[in-house]
Amino acid sequence: MIATTTDSALMRGNIAQRQGLYAQAMHAYGEALQALPELAHVIVPNMVQVRRKYCQTRLATKPLRVAVCGWELAHNAAGRAYTLAMLYQRFASTELIGNLHTKRGQALWEPIRHTALPKHTILLDNWARFLDKAIDLVTLHPYDVVHLSKPRAPNIIYGLLYKLIWGAKVLVDVDDEELAFVRAQTPITIADYLEQHQQLPALDQLEAADWTRIAVGLAGQFDGVTVSNPALQARYGGEIVRHARDEALYQNSPALRQQGRAKHGVAKDKKVVLFFGTPKAHKGLLETAQAIASLARNDVLFVIVGNFLDAGFKQQLQAVAGVQYQFIGNQPFEAAPEIVAMADIVILLQQNDSPIATYQLPAKLGDALAMDVLVLATPTPAIVDACEAGAILPVLPGQLPQALGQVLDNPEKARSTKEAARRYFERTTSFTHNGQVLQTQLAATANRSLAPALQPLTAQLKTPWLQALLATCSGASALPYSHA
Repeated sequence: MIATTTDSALMRGNIAQRQGLYAQAMHAYGEALQALPELAHVIVPNMVQVRRKYCQTRLATKPLRVAVCGWELAHNAAGRAYTLAMLYQRFASTELIGNLHTKRGQALWEPIRHTALPKHTILLDNWARFLDKAIDLVTLHPYDVVHLSKPRAPNIIYGLLYKLIWGAKVLVDVDDEELAFVRAQTPITIADYLEQHQQLPALDQLEAADWTRIAVGLAGQFDGVTVSNPALQARYGGEIVRHARDEALYQNSPALRQQGRAKHGVAKDKKVVLFFGTPKAHKGLLETAQAIASLARNDVLFVIVGNFLDAGFKQQLQAVAGVQYQFIGNQPFEAAPEIVAMADIVILLQQNDSPIATYQLPAKLGDALAMDVLVLATPTPAIVDACEAGAILPVLPGQLPQALGQVLDNPEKARSTKEAARRYFERTTSFTHNGQVLQTQLAATANRSLAPALQPLTAQLKTPWLQALLATCSGASALPYSHA
């Protein structure tokens, strides 16, 4: 039965290759090789030939084919991947790829779920099944460029697969300090990990601390790096690509403000303090509520837009006496301008002693700056340049009640800050600026052969046909083309 299956797969691969259907050919050859890896000396040359032919067809083909890859697309980490994809769409044919893990749900993160961007995902209930499913996705969906959104282990493996199977140019995007999320202090090289443990962690631990340390240590081993803010650039290098927003869509007006308020039942005469995102305890919502309560005003409404992951935290907020709340569920990305237009003030508090906050640029900062909404924020290293540009009002711990009261009583006082915010947005956070940065970096980034630091990962994955492909391709040059 195995031989019959393998023969059939080989035949399908040969037919598809002759027809120029290179994804189908690669997938069929991979299927054959997984069934009988001892035939690698016969099958792998066919795979290499398919890769070469695919690359040759791409030489004269435009637009550029790009995938942005999210290691987990069922929660808010998908927001950065989607933003990168929308920037690429300004000059390339772009798709979103990645994983959905059942512990976070079986569907894409709600705000991007119904967007028009093409998406290809795999569904997992156990990370141990990741490699086989990832290989299926990669063989069926070739790209010229793959941009990995976050240096997490599943993404590093995707990057490795795209290098080996399709010779793609691979970049890594860093928009958070991932080590902080797994309570780790430092990355680790594969060589050092193997010296200590003799083998890599099990694949069912792909999102745990050890794999994350390894993944972060490999972030600079592909073809290029992008980061979301200056603090991360100082740590990881690369070019800054912000949490950008499309300036053509973000045009505030009294009509848009009234439209949003009418749609969501927000009174015209209320001064709206807005939080828009995923409400979590570390994001300063409780401190904001306490500051509003301390002012003892009846004209202030605290509008929180986004689904609570922790019902207990919502109850904690509601227990703060003297605050008028309005809760609105998750909204699609395209509704963001209308939501932010309702606001008078956006408050973005971060914990100064938190390694997450130190390197995290709040994604919703771009929304507020683009819509001329006043921002009060903790001056963390990630947003220090916005503070220096006068685009936000910095608020230190304990100062929020006083600062909030001043801007509520004297909105004209904030006019110069809002004008500086729009200039800062156009210069640093607009789609036009960041699309140009991304396109320029991509053109200047060489497509390198697989880095030596990544080769031990291939061996440790214990997939014989990947090892055979590495042995065949390791001495070969990288993808023989370069799109401008």
